Amino acid sequence: MKRRFLLLLVLTIATLSISAFRFVQWKPSVSEDDRLKGSYRFEQNGWIYVHLEGSPEQIGYQHGKLLAKEIEDLLRVTKPFLQHETKRDWNFYRKASQDVLWPKIDSEYQRELDGIVKGVNDAGVKADRWDIVGLNALEELPYYYLPWLDKQQGRIPTTHAPGNCSAIVATGSYTKDHRIVMGHNTWTNYIIGERWNIIFDIKPRSGNRILMDGLPGVIASKRRLPDSRCLTRPASPSFIAHARRCSTVTRSMTMFGSCSTATTAATRMIGCWATTRVAKSHCLNLA
Repeated sequence: MKRRFLLLLVLTIATLSISAFRFVQWKPSVSEDDRLKGSYRFEQNGWIYVHLEGSPEQIGYQHGKLLAKEIEDLLRVTKPFLQHETKRDWNFYRKASQDVLWPKIDSEYQRELDGIVKGVNDAGVKADRWDIVGLNALEELPYYYLPWLDKQQGRIPTTHAPGNCSAIVATGSYTKDHRIVMGHNTWTNYIIGERWNIIFDIKPRSGNRILMDGLPGVIASKRRLPDSRCLTRPASPSFIAHARRCSTVTRSMTMFGSCSTATTAATRMIGCWATTRVAKSHCLNLA
């Protein structure tokens, strides 16, 4: 009896020791309390300003949580709009996001996109990874990938690259005070245009702080100003070569580059030839 008791005691202690060891070894990368740390939102004059900071997962989560209702609204109107304009349903764009885009997206932005999904879900909005990736390709998939695919399949393309936006930049002797003047002219449909009212103030754990305007749920922009005091504005993307978003590449250049490195980074964007020209002419020191 005594021997059985001792054996049971030894087994109990061993089990508790193993459990304690496992508990000590497990550490969450980001705690629940830290996910929204430092983030905030306010609205002014029709613009929604959100401050996001931390790791890619934190930035994504804050984005999704703070803009959940705006992301839900954008998904609501985008699905029937693309069905009408391109004759392809949302499942087509979800599948293209999964098969064509996702394998080419950098790990950092994959984690940020998944963070957005977690944030909107925690806010009570139903959306998954392929919904959010699809939103991030509102230009590339309908207007670059789809006409290319139609041609590959022997069909007459139903859409074409819009080529609507333009920009100007001037400095030096071309301006009255010799300082920089930059302007962007956005021509887009009402569905997207009236919802392009988010000001993102992003302070990543590593890299430059970014101030940019954009769409809810979308991690890149047409206009951005990083802490390196360098203005950039990507040109229209050429999608097919590497199935990779020019906008996310330009965001990488903005976060981790500088005016001296922007042109070099842009020339490496295979399929994004126009962005090289933009990087050369628009990356001007504001000091």
